[in-house]
Amino acid sequence: MADARRRIVEWTLIGGNRHVVASLLLAVAFLTLLSLGHLGVVTLEDQATVRSVVGGFVPGLIAFLSIVLGINQLVLSQELASPGEIRRRIEDVREYRHDVEEAAGAEPSPVLPTGFLAFVVRAIESEAETLAENARPETDSEVRDAVEEYAANVLDESRRAQESLEQAHLGRINALLPVLEYDDSYQLIEARRLREEYEDELSEESLDALSHMIQTLELFSVARSQFRSTYTQRVLAHLSRRLLYVGLPALLVVVVLGLLRTPSAVGTGWVRLVVVSALFTVAFSPLAVLSAYLFRVASVAERTISEGPFVSRPQEAREGWNRESRARHADRTGSSDGE
Repeated sequence: MADARRRIVEWTLIGGNRHVVASLLLAVAFLTLLSLGHLGVVTLEDQATVRSVVGGFVPGLIAFLSIVLGINQLVLSQELASPGEIRRRIEDVREYRHDVEEAAGAEPSPVLPTGFLAFVVRAIESEAETLAENARPETDSEVRDAVEEYAANVLDESRRAQESLEQAHLGRINALLPVLEYDDSYQLIEARRLREEYEDELSEESLDALSHMIQTLELFSVARSQFRSTYTQRVLAHLSRRLLYVGLPALLVVVVLGLLRTPSAVGTGWVRLVVVSALFTVAFSPLAVLSAYLFRVASVAERTISEGPFVSRPQEAREGWNRESRARHADRTGSSDGE
């Protein structure tokens, strides 16, 4: 039951088609109005009541149209730049892609988001395999076990992400979905901890492998953050256009509701209840579209808000991992002091 609920929430917030989510929100609004009107909880027959509600809709819908202008200005502000700034951006991208290709040991890197992220994840997987191989000759069993456990965790997570990316369709959001929960920040923290804690015990090859792992994980963090930013720009541009599509008809419907002589003009009984509920539902449509898109934008931003080794959403499993790491460090420090 919990898994089914979680899948429904995930589909509503992130995975589902935004048009379908908005339509479901409108269906819920329509059925709610219909049910409340049928039970007599609300009245849709009093013209004074209808006009007072409509009077609140008009400024709200005009505000929505202002939001459209604000969104377009936000998107355009990210694109407007001088030729020098554009050249610097291109050079930064070229340099970054060169670093990724160097870390992966292959070129050229893919252009599409899904392919590029899969390219970086394969590089992480390769670094984890190299780290595990270099750890096997270590003479200290505690050091060897700690490094091999870390490499195994990275391999498991990178392979899951790789499989999900291979099954994903083209598109920025489909590239982001499989790697939203990828714990690159914790992998960075643990790699740095291993390098610092076992610096004297690890071989030069293992230390180099940990350094390469850290660099590759940082490249992955940059890629995911960049695709999140470009996706957000793209979805905000789509949102502004769709708000215009539904905002103008909604405003027209609100005007019609306000100008009705009486609700009975559209019919009597169930016909009147259905028609007036449907008209109010159309008036709700800009809010439904805005909510459907912001669900996804906010969820994607919240789940990818960590930057490099900094995190904002601690998880119980990772907290336990950190506690174990601190405990091992305390044991080793105590042993050294005793000696």
